[in-house]
Formats: sequence, structure tokens, C-alpha cells
Amino acid sequence: IQYRKNGLFLPDLYVDIFASYGDSRTEVRDTAKYLYYWSGIPQSNGTFKEEAYDQIINKSYIAKTDFSYNLNKKKSQVINLSYNLSTNQQKNFDLMKTEEYREINSRPKRLNKHLINLAWQGQWLDEKLSSVVFFKYYGMDNSYTADERKYDSDGKLISGDVVQYNNYKDYK
Repeated sequence: IQYRKNGLFLPDLYVDIFASYGDSRTEVRDTAKYLYYWSGIPQSNGTFKEEAYDQIINKSYIAKTDFSYNLNKKKSQVINLSYNLSTNQQKNFDLMKTEEYREINSRPKRLNKHLINLAWQGQWLDEKLSSVVFFKYYGMDNSYTADERKYDSDGKLISGDVVQYNNYKDYK
């Protein structure tokens, strides 16, 4: 979806808004009996690897807004504000495992990226000199669920829990 408008609310205000949504589903079947190093040589620890049949559901969202305002009629002084958001949410299911295992270990993983930009551009000396002053903010947050439970050989819970992690990091 995209919306563009010149003169929104104010005669010299330009607005551009864009949004998209994507939904993909992928199935990956791994029948290899061994784990391999990047060189192609099998890792040999005396045990076979379990066969896996993964279904991956990926949902992504993108939103972008851009506002530009001409501070004078000659358009030699312009201020710009933009915000971008991208979100990716992924769920993995091993279809070879039990329903209970899939319920616990297929919790969604989410990653959000934020970008805010504020800029002022000026042109001087009959447009022979141009200057730009800007501020950028980058932010990233993610969340995921990890099964940190440990069981004994009889399948009884020894310790741990299913834990939700949330992280945020930003740069200016």
C-alpha cells in the first residue's frame, strides 16, 4: 500500500507513506545421517543424527513514512523527517516430533528494526553551496522463547523452565 500527497495540511508539505506485508511458508526435509563441517567432512562422534522435517512460517511487515517540508518558496531550505519499521516474525516446526514438543519448541521469534531520520538541507550562494545537518536513530528489538528445561533419563523434569527473552539495542 502506498500513499503520496503533495500539499497535505500545508501547501509545501510532501508526504509519502508505504506499507507491505509478506507471508511465506517453507518446508525443509533433512535426511542426512551425520552433521557435516563446512569443508564437507562428516563430524564423527559415533552417533547418528535424527531426521528432521521442518516447516518454517515467516511473516514480515514493512512501514515507511516520509515527510518533507519546504521552509521557503525557493525550496532552498528543506526539512525532512522519516521513519522506517521492519518486522520479521518466524516460527519453526519439526513435523517429525510430537505435538507436545512442537508446541513448546515452535514459539515465534520476532525481530523489529526502527530507523528515524531528521534532516535539514540548505542551499546557498545561488545553489553553489549545499549543507546538510541530520540526526539518525537506529533501534532493534527482538524476542524469542527458549526451552531451558533439563530432564533425567526417565523424562522427569530436573530443572529449568520455558523462558521468554526480550532485547533492545539502539544507536544514535
